[in-house]
Amino acid sequence: MLNISIIQLWCMYMDTIVVDQGRSSMYGFVEPQTIQPSGNTLQNRQHYLQTWMDESKRDVYLVPYIDGSHWQMMVIIPKQCKIIWFCSLHRKMKNDLRTMLQGVIGKSRGQLVQILYPKVCNQQVDSWECGFYVMCWIKTIIRAVITDDWNERFKTTSPITEDTINQIRQEWTAYLLQRWS
Repeated sequence: MLNISIIQLWCMYMDTIVVDQGRSSMYGFVEPQTIQPSGNTLQNRQHYLQTWMDESKRDVYLVPYIDGSHWQMMVIIPKQCKIIWFCSLHRKMKNDLRTMLQGVIGKSRGQLVQILYPKVCNQQVDSWECGFYVMCWIKTIIRAVITDDWNERFKTTSPITEDTINQIRQEWTAYLLQRWS
């Protein structure tokens, strides 16, 4: 499992790509440390999400989420009251998370949040890869400018290749060195 700091730094890197593409009003990132249940109250998590979405007004939010020791990802589209859930173990979203998100996204629109599970998405082989899957999905969404048609865009259960994982490692390392050297 990847440390949360690695995922946070990846999101910072992806945000620079979004800005360079001129799409900073389209994609936003949610701070994974602030929305995880460990160390944060339900009220604090909801307040953070509500405030960030109200102030930033992005079309799509990419949200790495850690459950125990497993990374998963949400794509939140507030204007459509929709969440797309990605899990490399093909697990469903837990009810407490769904309830928390309903309290933020659905409440402001007076609607039930719709949770979509891509019919297929990459499935990990080993126990340590989940963070790399989240990083890869974020990169894919941003580079291909995906905002809808999730089932058309993600249609394989094939594991992410070792070459792809190594490329993500190299990009992450290059960004780290560039940022702090």
